Amino acid sequence: MDKKNNFPKIDTVARAKEYREPVLVWGKDVAVSFYAFEPEKGSLQRKRIKLNRELKKIRGKRAQREYAEGVCQRIREELEGGYNPWIAQSDKVIYTRWDDACEQYKRYLEKQMAQHNMREESVTSYMSYQRVMMRWVSSQRRNVHYAYQFDKRLVDAFLDYIYLD
Repeated sequence: MDKKNNFPKIDTVARAKEYREPVLVWGKDVAVSFYAFEPEKGSLQRKRIKLNRELKKIRGKRAQREYAEGVCQRIREELEGGYNPWIAQSDKVIYTRWDDACEQYKRYLEKQMAQHNMREESVTSYMSYQRVMMRWVSSQRRNVHYAYQFDKRLVDAFLDYIYLD
């Protein structure tokens, strides 16, 4: 009798957001260590960012510790915002900032209109839809910082807002 894997499949975008909190490690080397999902290996992999060079420029142990804790905090905030060092190194397109992707879409529509591939009324309505969506995302305080965060769940919530609210 074959056993079937009944575990729910996790979306690759959701997996890309997985991480463990960064930790400041003091020893021979001073580093910020954290785990983030690496798509090629399909698991969480450790990432270490050494701070030895930066800390040599700072006088005083207390100032060095404050600097290192600040770096750790900034990395934590980036991870919460969707940052993934493995994706940042491998696939630049998926890691495009949300605002940049929206601006690229706007330029694409304007180009299509200039080349007479789309009517002006169509471009105007598409830009209007985009403005409504961008306002909704900012008013809901959604954590959409990168293009890969524009997923099915976000689209479903936006369509519920448009059609049900």
